[in-house]
Amino acid sequence: MENEPYKIQHDYQQQAAEYLRQALECDEQSKNHELAISLYNKGIEELEQAINVNIDPNDNRAIELRTKMRRNLAMAHERVEILRKSMVSCKDVLCPMLVFLFICPPDSRASIILPAKR
Repeated sequence: MENEPYKIQHDYQQQAAEYLRQALECDEQSKNHELAISLYNKGIEELEQAINVNIDPNDNRAIELRTKMRRNLAMAHERVEILRKSMVSCKDVLCPMLVFLFICPPDSRASIILPAKR
């Protein structure tokens, strides 16, 4: 089974590609960052498993595939980090605003937001 490690590696890579495709679609179309991060993480796990498959150092296809997967892994990690940071910054702005809108009585909101009449 000379091509067995390459096949295993390739199968992991195919599953990773599907997760990453779904993550990207979710990220760009639905703006559901939590789901996108979850899908990116599943793709990352598959890529890590594929990269850790023992391959023949003379199998150029497997080496090229591993190189490609390492680049994809780095990009997926980078995208997850960007999404996490954007979620934190949105929460920093939105949470206090939502607390303000839902807890403060309506008449007190106007006096805080609008300048006093002269």
